[in-house]
Amino acid sequence: MKVISIGTDKKMFEEGSPVRNRQIEYGKLFERLDIIVINRRGKAFDQQLSENVFAHSTPSSLGAFKVASKISKGAVISTQDPFETGIIGVLLKMKFGIPLHAQLHTDFNNKYFIKHSFLNFIRFFLAHIVLPYADAVRVVSKKVGESIKDLNENVTVLPIKVEFKDGKIERSKDLDR
Repeated sequence: MKVISIGTDKKMFEEGSPVRNRQIEYGKLFERLDIIVINRRGKAFDQQLSENVFAHSTPSSLGAFKVASKISKGAVISTQDPFETGIIGVLLKMKFGIPLHAQLHTDFNNKYFIKHSFLNFIRFFLAHIVLPYADAVRVVSKKVGESIKDLNENVTVLPIKVEFKDGKIERSKDLDR
């Protein structure tokens, strides 16, 4: 399986960072893993992290769409959120007919999230656009999964906590949060 992951974590480009190391380890699970990082203050460049893991930095959402368009054939799109990166995922799904998996790390339906900032207010609406298009949604807790059941029923609860045992990724046992 080929996976294109779209996110914003610039630590991907720091040699030895936990983010980079984790993605290299994830890459062992796939035929190919391309990670597109939207870095608003950075320049566009590509970097090979391992034999089958590639990181692409781009300064814009449009740049992320263009990079993903070039490598999307036969891939699955995974977005770090159903907000800005999620919209890119929906557009790629619509244009190329490829599966979209969205991750959700927060309860955007919570009034405190919505009232926190104008950006979060906009993100609330973006999530309501993106989630119905997602083929699958990964959430970090049962509570978050329950909060989106009207938008998407194909939800998997998988906490962010990742444990390494004997050099392999293990799913966290703490699923009841």
